[in-house]
Amino acid sequence: MSKTASELREKGWPPEEMAKYHPWEALDKYSQDSEIKARKDHALSIAHKVGGLLKAKYGATRVVLFGSLAHGAWFTPRSDIDIYVEGISAARFFEAEADIQEMSQEFKVDLVDSKECSPELLSKIEEEGIDL
Repeated sequence: MSKTASELREKGWPPEEMAKYHPWEALDKYSQDSEIKARKDHALSIAHKVGGLLKAKYGATRVVLFGSLAHGAWFTPRSDIDIYVEGISAARFFEAEADIQEMSQEFKVDLVDSKECSPELLSKIEEEGIDL
């Protein structure tokens, strides 16, 4: 019988449960799936359009794609679009969020303002992000 994550955390991971756990197999499968690749390419196209909009309409000085879409190998059917942005005024930030959600009905777009970004997340963005 399978166990919940809470049960496994409390009692440890028995060898027979560990033998069933293969999270990277799904990622390998996704990386070879043509529909997933097409979805990823579409998400990248949207991310670039969002970057252009944020710079042109809202005065963003820097726009960076990060997360599973930027990493590539982590992209799954449930992936969203994560974008870090600098230079948008607080007064216009929520307007920008509304505009980008309208641009992308297929994907949730998470917009992270530089002023609200944790140092740990910013470090990851600097390491793995893609400037748009």
